[in-house]
Amino acid sequence: AALSTSIYCSFSTGVNARSAKVQDRIRAVPDDRVLIESDLHDASMVDKAMRDACEMVAGAKEWTVMEAGEKTGNNAKAFLAHF
Repeated sequence: AALSTSIYCSFSTGVNARSAKVQDRIRAVPDDRVLIESDLHDASMVDKAMRDACEMVAGAKEWTVMEAGEKTGNNAKAFLAHF
């Protein structure tokens, strides 16, 4: 099933990595609709959580970590432009 062009899906290792289907779910999201997040309340842990989420998405999409960072960063800018 195709997603609406106004829907974005965000992934974090803290929530999504618990599912055995996370890789399939990430692959199902169009490349320009994938976001990453830390899902943490402790600012001292955010950098590592974001790196982990980026690596998780990169692995699922067969991107480099740099590509995942660039693509999800651009997606975040596009998402925030709606507000």
